[in-house]
Amino acid sequence: MFQTLRLYAQQAVPAAARLQQLVKARAELFGTVYNPDSLRTGSKVLKARLRGPAMLRYYGERYSGWRGLNEAIPGLHLRDLVEETRLLDIETMRKRGKVKPKKGQGRRASMKKR
Repeated sequence: MFQTLRLYAQQAVPAAARLQQLVKARAELFGTVYNPDSLRTGSKVLKARLRGPAMLRYYGERYSGWRGLNEAIPGLHLRDLVEETRLLDIETMRKRGKVKPKKGQGRRASMKKR
């Protein structure tokens, strides 16, 4: 038994440079990334399939508000009551002269310059 252990011990382990050559050849052969310093390259993330199309298929497209939903589905006439009341309030305030002035048209712009 000890003789077989001695035989295995006498067989030399390949040199580190020879092992590096083997790793490089294996990377070229199998089309993988040769990374002898074991640096973080991000190749695992880049090789992964994109998730976006699968998520769109699962969840569907997102609509931003009632207008987007009405444009996506023809013949569907949904009303956004909150938006309509906001526009009515702005219109009534505009008639009374209480809306925000345009940029550069406010009180400070109309003050006399010294």
